[in-house]
Amino acid sequence: MAVVLDSDTNWFEVANPEGTAEDNKTIGTGSIARRYTTTKACGLNDRIVAAAGEIVAKHRPVERRALLASDVAPFAVGPEAAALVFSNAIIDAAGHAWNLDWRFRLGQDDDVITVAREATPQHAESLVAFEGPMLYVGAGTFGGAKDSAILPGLEWLTADEESSNTLDIWTDEHVRYVPHPHKVTVPALAIAYDGAAIGLLWDPLEPWHDDVSRLSPVYASPHHFEGKNAGLMGLMAPSVPDYVSENAREARTPYPVGPGEPIAINAGIALLAPTDGPLSVVDAWYAQYGTPDPMPYPRGDILSELEFTMEAFMDSLWIPDEKQWEMYLDGGSHFSAQGRPAQFLMFLELAARLVDLPALADAYRQRYDEVVDAGAGVAHPQFCYYNQTLGPDAVLPSMTANVASLIAQQWEDGTWRFDADQPIPVDPTKTGHFLGPDEASELGLSAANALTVAQFARLTGDAYATERTILTLETLKQFRIPRAAQVWEVPVHTPDVLAAGYGVQAYLEGYLITGRQDFLDEAVYWARAVLPFIYTWGDPAFDWMRYGSIPVFGATMYTGCLLYTSPSPRDRTRSRMPSSA
Repeated sequence: MAVVLDSDTNWFEVANPEGTAEDNKTIGTGSIARRYTTTKACGLNDRIVAAAGEIVAKHRPVERRALLASDVAPFAVGPEAAALVFSNAIIDAAGHAWNLDWRFRLGQDDDVITVAREATPQHAESLVAFEGPMLYVGAGTFGGAKDSAILPGLEWLTADEESSNTLDIWTDEHVRYVPHPHKVTVPALAIAYDGAAIGLLWDPLEPWHDDVSRLSPVYASPHHFEGKNAGLMGLMAPSVPDYVSENAREARTPYPVGPGEPIAINAGIALLAPTDGPLSVVDAWYAQYGTPDPMPYPRGDILSELEFTMEAFMDSLWIPDEKQWEMYLDGGSHFSAQGRPAQFLMFLELAARLVDLPALADAYRQRYDEVVDAGAGVAHPQFCYYNQTLGPDAVLPSMTANVASLIAQQWEDGTWRFDADQPIPVDPTKTGHFLGPDEASELGLSAANALTVAQFARLTGDAYATERTILTLETLKQFRIPRAAQVWEVPVHTPDVLAAGYGVQAYLEGYLITGRQDFLDEAVYWARAVLPFIYTWGDPAFDWMRYGSIPVFGATMYTGCLLYTSPSPRDRTRSRMPSSA
């Protein structure tokens, strides 16, 4: 059996390759069927079932069985949707029967096929692997090619890059074939090619058996682990780390399943065209599952959070005798500086205006005055927005000099480039050549400076600053992956959430200056580019995961701190949800 998608007739039908034309069953036509035509371009038309998944039961020897359907029928879901149910019963190596059931559903205006898969043993079994859907993207058509691909939280690939590469990580952790579920921020695997994108979506907290949740994703683009000329996106149970080791496809500890107890994998297959790339799959996840509710404030409300935050400036970082702050606590020799940064003064001023208690506001302003009297500068660019006590004469001269210096460092195309000859701050024994090529150009190397120049241009109306802002923003349109905002320790190549954030702000300023819709569109794009770095979910025992952020998809100096692992509890060994969840 195979799902056949005919883009010429726009029929969605089930074909028996060994039967006659009369054996084919049409279950949908018109606009519903047309939603499926993307799969033909992506080479999935004969893969949804023929390679829908495999099951491995622990008998001696271990047996791996492909799951193929013997029966198929449409089932009623209403006039606005088309649906199929596939079924079969198989006998494993021990002579035990398993009942199999697959359900595929597509709504009239949907871009996502919902897939519900169950395997139910008739005897007690020890499960080594239940896989599927396993999507071999490009098989039989464009192969392993792509324009871009995203494994949220871990990888953001260009056309010529293989997944699990060593461009950002040199240690064994560069392998991201079957990652720990907690490393995935948005449960949406994506591959884009030639104006289309295909994705695999799921809810990581939905149990796959009893109260056990967190399916393990399988991801390779191209699928070099098995030598396939295709990309691979899939889901499997049992999960990493309880039963399966990272990057393995079979359990080291078989999972016990009782007779009549179904193993269930529910997912969505997103088929999107036309599209602007793999971010559309992340958009589809939010459309399918909704925007998660934010966590409640730990201290009750935002003002209580603000008061707690300000304790850093009033107490924990403050050096009373020197009238300045520690920049870090327990930071070691590399992070032991003291100072009076203007940003800290800005935070004090903002907090003084926001808090409800006059006594606290007075304390914040008193600390502000102490630091200024001790010699602190107040020329941080954002003071012009936020500080109501300073007039233009106190701020604009320093801002003007700062912006003039930045413009003088611009290249002809309006960008700022990577200076690889400079020592690396976290390891002064090395120069920037260790982290990337000299004169490299990326979004993160320019967007922060562009923001400063753009803010100045909007505040003052300066024509030349406006001209340079527009030039920079035009040039930065070439970048689609945010990189290189933290090159004091992170490789230039590494995808970086801070770069995306600067991109949002810089293009918003450009829009406010010019009113140009294309600049607003770019700001929206970079806001979407932030989303793969942000957790949409959280372990019930670690609720702070939800909306926590991953700074970069890589490691400090290639081998140091694996920055893509925070805030996920990497060493967590339990995938069973608490009974209260």
